[in-house]
Amino acid sequence: MIIIDEKDPTFLRLCYPNFLDTESAPNSILSLYKSIDKANRRVKVAKVYFIKDDVWANVETYLPEIGALKDSIQQYLRILQTIVKDTINNLSEEMADSKKA
Repeated sequence: MIIIDEKDPTFLRLCYPNFLDTESAPNSILSLYKSIDKANRRVKVAKVYFIKDDVWANVETYLPEIGALKDSIQQYLRILQTIVKDTINNLSEEMADSKKA
């Protein structure tokens, strides 16, 4: 999903809505929080957060000019993909670690 603010035409937000829900970590919401926190600290420009019971990822940036999107869209999509993969991988590791404990 691409969100452009008409009042701020150089601001761009790329969203990956609902890529996880809280049922992904039914035994430990803390594992999900830790996974998200770790991904947010590692990946620049992007962030993962909760909207109700769903987990969303965003890339937010300012473009130097309105037409600059076509030059950088692939990079922003890769960043979005990276933070989603990191979050999911982190969650798998957290869940495995919690089973060991």
